Amino acid sequence: RLDGKAGDGADGGAGGAENAMSGAELRELVQQRRERKQQMQELEKAKPSDSYEDPQDLEAIAHAEATLGNYTLKTSDTYKVPENQRMNAEKKRRQMFLLEESMHAIKTEFNHRVLALRDFRQQVRQEVQRDIAALKEIDQQLETTTDWVEHALDEDPDAPLEFPENRFDYDETHLKAFRRKLRVANGGDDVDSDVQDSVEEEQVAEGAEDGGDEDEEEQP
Repeated sequence: RLDGKAGDGADGGAGGAENAMSGAELRELVQQRRERKQQMQELEKAKPSDSYEDPQDLEAIAHAEATLGNYTLKTSDTYKVPENQRMNAEKKRRQMFLLEESMHAIKTEFNHRVLALRDFRQQVRQEVQRDIAALKEIDQQLETTTDWVEHALDEDPDAPLEFPENRFDYDETHLKAFRRKLRVANGGDDVDSDVQDSVEEEQVAEGAEDGGDEDEEEQP
């Protein structure tokens, strides 16, 4: 009996400890549940209403509506071209005029740049001529020769005119060269052309002298 009572006492003490641990855990669980419930209530209070709209979203929507425009599908049966986007002959003619004006402005700017480069080239050419003249003086003093500068400024005969605005300026030399060119083109000889030019010059000079004599004779 003593042994049975002792055993019963030991079992009762162990069961009481387990019951005590279960109560502590239960209280902890109840506390956690209360905390979660309180957090849920705070979140519910912080939740915006269904009619709430973010000011930043409203501002972004307003900006998009003001700038993006209405892009209606052109394949729609109800699509109509807006009045300001319709093309007609007057608008197309205005575009053509604007394009011609732009082309003229581009060409004018290009011509100004070309003329500026031509002026710069003439300036460089003059400087090189002065340097060549100074070099020749030095060669004379040192009694030496510098052969490579003799043809430094030779012009290409087939090069285009550098001053096309002077194409209408001509003198007797240009006329002689043109007559000579025509005679050679017609099968004549260049030497004969020179002789004929000399004859024509003499005839012109004699005609001028005869005209002067006649004027003197007519004077009382």
